[in-house]
Amino acid sequence: MFLGNNVKVHGFDMGHERPWKGFGYDIMIANQANRSGAVINSTVGDANSYVARLMFDYTELLHTEISYAISENAGGIASHPNSGGVDTEDYKSLNFGIDSHFLDGANVKFEYYDSENLQGEKGWDESTMAFTATYAFNNYIEPAFKHIQGSAERGGVSTKLGNTYVGLNLYISPFDGKMDRSSKRKRNAHRMQFDYVIASGDTEGANQWNGLKGYKDDGFLLQYQLQF
Repeated sequence: MFLGNNVKVHGFDMGHERPWKGFGYDIMIANQANRSGAVINSTVGDANSYVARLMFDYTELLHTEISYAISENAGGIASHPNSGGVDTEDYKSLNFGIDSHFLDGANVKFEYYDSENLQGEKGWDESTMAFTATYAFNNYIEPAFKHIQGSAERGGVSTKLGNTYVGLNLYISPFDGKMDRSSKRKRNAHRMQFDYVIASGDTEGANQWNGLKGYKDDGFLLQYQLQF
């Protein structure tokens, strides 16, 4: 909106591939967010989730967004057999992100999440920051770096966890030689991804990481992606 390009948008758009300029917004009312690890014991029709997001784009050089989401009764409603006979707390999350594609192959991204009442448990909160950088030297080779830093509090105990990924993406059968965002996404078919993960923070001892997910040990990851 507002910068005159009047781009048409439909429900199958992904990743803001189009090089548009201006503001945009999304509003959603849906079932509980049971695809998230922060929501459990959900059944269709039990409760709702609500999301509002505001975005600003200036071609592929800049995409930024801020959103706020609520998933009601994130640990289940009172009638659910695993909820303990009570309506559990709502999961709430504030998100901010900024993304830039530049230099005909480079990408940097920053994301921040601040979440409350994980899995409907009052006072189980977590905040997470993630920084990602990639650079495609050519159509086949793309080194990647990512660091995720989390802070969590549960039952009055605060912990921290960091995961640093040093990786390499190999595109076995590139879709084409273009470096725009849409073409790069199409090349994700037949991709090999290698990562070495370095874990830091509260990885052992009595007060280990008490947030959702995350690696507490170093390790190698290997993934083959057939299609995207």
